[in-house]
Amino acid sequence: MAAEHTPAIKFERFTCWRNPQAPPVLRGLDLEIPHGQVVLLLGPSGSGKTTLGLTLNGIIPQIQGAVEGKVYVDGLDVAETPISALSSKVGIVFQDVENQLVMVYVRDEVAFGPENLKVPTAEVQQRVKETLEFVGLVGMDDRFVFELSGGQKQKVALASVLSMQPMILFLDEPTANLDPRSSREVFDLVARLRERHTVIIFDHKVDDLASAVDRVIVLDGGGVAFDAPPRELFETQGAALVGEHGLWIPQAAEIELQLRQRSGVASPVFPLTVDDAVEQYRRLRFAPLPRANVERAPASETALIRTQGVSHVYTDGPAAIRDVSVEIRRGERVAIVGPNGSGKTTLVKHFVGLLKPTTGDVLINGQSTRKLSTREIAREIGFVFQYPEHQFVADTVQDELAFSLRVAGVPDEEIGERVREQLHFFRLEGYEQRHPYTLSGGEKRRLSVATMLVAQPHALILDEPTYGQDKANTIRMMSSLFESAAARDEALTLLLVTHDMKLVAMYAERAIVMRAGQVAYDGPVAELFRHEQLLADANLEEPPLYAIAERLRRLGHDVPPIVSVEEFVASIVALEAIGEERSS
Repeated sequence: MAAEHTPAIKFERFTCWRNPQAPPVLRGLDLEIPHGQVVLLLGPSGSGKTTLGLTLNGIIPQIQGAVEGKVYVDGLDVAETPISALSSKVGIVFQDVENQLVMVYVRDEVAFGPENLKVPTAEVQQRVKETLEFVGLVGMDDRFVFELSGGQKQKVALASVLSMQPMILFLDEPTANLDPRSSREVFDLVARLRERHTVIIFDHKVDDLASAVDRVIVLDGGGVAFDAPPRELFETQGAALVGEHGLWIPQAAEIELQLRQRSGVASPVFPLTVDDAVEQYRRLRFAPLPRANVERAPASETALIRTQGVSHVYTDGPAAIRDVSVEIRRGERVAIVGPNGSGKTTLVKHFVGLLKPTTGDVLINGQSTRKLSTREIAREIGFVFQYPEHQFVADTVQDELAFSLRVAGVPDEEIGERVREQLHFFRLEGYEQRHPYTLSGGEKRRLSVATMLVAQPHALILDEPTYGQDKANTIRMMSSLFESAAARDEALTLLLVTHDMKLVAMYAERAIVMRAGQVAYDGPVAELFRHEQLLADANLEEPPLYAIAERLRRLGHDVPPIVSVEEFVASIVALEAIGEERSS
């Protein structure tokens, strides 16, 4: 039992170095978090969010890193308390749950922690039963862990931590690779956890979390940049969070901030959610937007990739994809979406020859991948893996970027020029001699994209490109793709395999929805968001901006088709009269 006035977590002038040759990740940090609070932790990529979590269970400094100052967990000095004792106080669910799961069966995975804490067998069994019930995995005790979907694995990882009954939970981007419905289920679990735990969660899906937490702490520059309740923080500092710190904020908050900037009038209640925004804007009037004729050139009629009745069956498993026939034309921007386990990654691995069809055929520029080598395909199509570590082969960032160019025999002078360009584009300057595995999750993702882009492929497949990325790096990364292609006077063919529907709305023109290994939809992105049943069946959700616009249309408003917050605000009629509209 915690002492009445002892904080759950306390940092005192805390400075931390992950790498002795690099500047400190955290510096002079002073911070207190009381028991029972749910905290959303935000910050740019590399700002120290994961590092903060690793200090709570003693991994830093007892296993890695160097520190100055103090960290206390429930009054215990972390540097002087055995990690085994801290593990019963602090539970961490990491970004990549694949690396956190160690047992074959679900039951054994959940029992592993308490068994190592020498909890009596009968109590271990009871904890397993209760935690599986809590996370919604009743009856899955005997399932093989690695046959589960991504969302189910995430719940198993959470259950394995909860079974140790920690008082503090640190969730490090727990929904990074989950479809929207699975993400919402995890966030619903977080809301229920507040009854017994102090929870710190870092996740870029702020639209879902902003109204569910007590407090938002923003890290930047090694310390706390902002610390306030969510509505207060996004209202007073939202513009700075986006502009200066490059972070995602709720789209409802973005609308309000831009509306205030243009009209000078504030809504009575600052909106954080779709419900908030609809309530605040239901009395406004909207009108069609003038459309400038600035459409980009249409995609070529030439097919770069064509699948013909492709099915793939993994060894001793069910069919991962079945009878898939799609065509990707040069210059298209296509999103491939769908629930975890629907066959998205299996499909795109066929596009680059990593998998061959069990039946059917895949053609690249009219040639079957059965007759092409992966090296020949790679000259046309780059593939960025879902987990960045799966593609790193060199010991330094610089050598990683140069590797494919050296293999291809590119002259050293050109290699140096291309590598420097990618280091600048992806904000990796100063990291040239770092080992790729020492980078933060977001930095690894940027490096993985840069290693493909440096080879100047005609097409690029990005599997979960926003993994670990703040808004500034996401936009910079996507912009750099198109800029690099434009510099070669070429329209990049882009395939996004993603659960991030905001990214789909921002950058894709066409969506292919996979469900149960088959194509459930293939058409315009805007049209997809109007198919409510399809979205529900495929575990997808329209972005908050689209949801707000659609809800207002149902109330009788003539909200025009929109693709951005800027367009939503621009469609509002008579901004100078907003004060009168809202008071009517």
